[in-house]
Amino acid sequence: MNGYAVVAQDVRGRYESEGIWEPFQNEAKDGFDTIEWAAVQSFSNGKVATEGGSYNGHNQWQAASLNPPHLVAAFPALASTNIYANWLTMGGAFRLSFNYGWGVVRMPNRIMLPQYCTPNRMRPKN
Repeated sequence: MNGYAVVAQDVRGRYESEGIWEPFQNEAKDGFDTIEWAAVQSFSNGKVATEGGSYNGHNQWQAASLNPPHLVAAFPALASTNIYANWLTMGGAFRLSFNYGWGVVRMPNRIMLPQYCTPNRMRPKN
């Protein structure tokens, strides 16, 4: 069976993905690898599209910036093309509302638990 592969990408360390989540560090390379992986699967005709919103939309912009040869379409909804100007700051000022949400709400264990400030042997298993 051949078809059109559509990839909704998340990144390493989130939900069921292996690895450690390091926001805004590996999205481009991981996205490129995912797109190229999907293109060579038996269900694919080699054409890959991506879809996602917000942070996952940003991931698409990052993956597309590496020009994966099998990417034929991307639909990044509600996604900024400029993290500094549109997410981290607003009008040049630090955007506390956004950064607090990303730091404390999405990564509380990395900020609140002291073992994350010590060597890996002290980290909890989960």
